[in-house]
Amino acid sequence: MIYLIGGVAKGGKTYIAKKIMKEKNIPYFSTDFLLWSLSDRSLFGLKHSDPDYIASPILEPFITSIIDYLIWNEDEYVLEGTHITPSLVRKLNEKYSEKIKACFLGYESSSSEEKFEEIMKNESALNNKWYRVLSKEEFKKFLKEKIKESKTLKETCERMSFKYFEVSDIASQSSAIIDYLFN
Repeated sequence: MIYLIGGVAKGGKTYIAKKIMKEKNIPYFSTDFLLWSLSDRSLFGLKHSDPDYIASPILEPFITSIIDYLIWNEDEYVLEGTHITPSLVRKLNEKYSEKIKACFLGYESSSSEEKFEEIMKNESALNNKWYRVLSKEEFKKFLKEKIKESKTLKETCERMSFKYFEVSDIASQSSAIIDYLFN
């Protein structure tokens, strides 16, 4: 089985993937590894400052190839990242409906202040701390945009019948998310 965790930045995707790795002994792969391995992003029409979600259509064939290989090899894996989109999961479901399970994480009902506090509370467990280059105000502005993105993601998931988790405290909600993926 391939477990896919998509959603907005700072929604808890890596946190869940690492918890699955530890609890279930299943490796994970972050699509951020793929994005940032492209040393010359300009070849793909991206500037260093472009948000990651812009790269989703560009990365889709690479992610699909990785999943094709994992399924062909009968591996059990978790893939997580902002590049795991509902449209990608829909396409994968057409090929592998019995071999993948997906969910999406967002935080549309949070305020930027609440989300900021949650991230700071769990910072020791975070791996990708790119936000440290931002001031507190810039980071909260970023989170405000992700709250809007979460609303769109939630609506898309509802329309496409995909599971969406509204994350207000990833540490306390992680068991429910993992239970969904494994049941």
